[in-house]
Amino acid sequence: MFYTEDCFSLSQNIGHIENGDSYFVLSFNSRPAVKGNLSVFCVLDGISTQRDKYSSQLAARLISKKLITLFEDIQKLSILPQQEAMLYIYSMMKQAILSADARLCEEASLCGTTVSVLVLFDGCVYTANVGDSPIFAVDTKAKTITDLYTDHSKIAAIIRRGELSEKQALRHPEKSCITKAVGGRKALCETDISTKSFKIYDDCILLIGSDGALRVFESKKILKLCNKNKNNMKQLCERLFECVKKHKATDDFTVIAVRIKEI
Repeated sequence: MFYTEDCFSLSQNIGHIENGDSYFVLSFNSRPAVKGNLSVFCVLDGISTQRDKYSSQLAARLISKKLITLFEDIQKLSILPQQEAMLYIYSMMKQAILSADARLCEEASLCGTTVSVLVLFDGCVYTANVGDSPIFAVDTKAKTITDLYTDHSKIAAIIRRGELSEKQALRHPEKSCITKAVGGRKALCETDISTKSFKIYDDCILLIGSDGALRVFESKKILKLCNKNKNNMKQLCERLFECVKKHKATDDFTVIAVRIKEI
């Protein structure tokens, strides 16, 4: 069985009066253990003007309130076959995101936010996202980094067509232009929410963050930092923040780092 051995989150504003990012962590580690312990991690990056900076905070409250239902249903989840448990978790994540989108669309003063959610249950990671806030799985032994999200941005589409490299994209003037958001001008439908699943392994490191934390430099730099700080998630977050500041980034910074261990 897998569990969260170490987890640390860091959120800082860089060059702004207030932080437009939000995040939350929900965790349930049963004793005695049921089929699988349950944890939820979420990062939201407000697409904000000064007036609209609270969109991510409102969305975070709405989504976390909805996802608490997963913890209330932990016994139900523990007896479901893996495929059914996966479908139920995806259903709850999508409902949470769509309910937040509906509320934000009603709020004329709020612009919108990205949302990236990761649920860890029974040895698997399930993700749902809208926008460009990254989710990565890092294997420090194999020295690989895996995307666990779909990047809904103009730049990502250009990269997929092979017209830009990752390094070139980091300097592109439209690198922060996203194509989907929670609370945008057009209400989301279920197919707008991207989902992925991933089988975790011992000593896997999961990173969930805003683009101001995880899209400032190439992924090989993130992998190097994880290798150097793999035994301390607090230290990893702090070193990542130091590197972002050295790059003279001006966006808000939020990251959650999680190290997984197998019993």
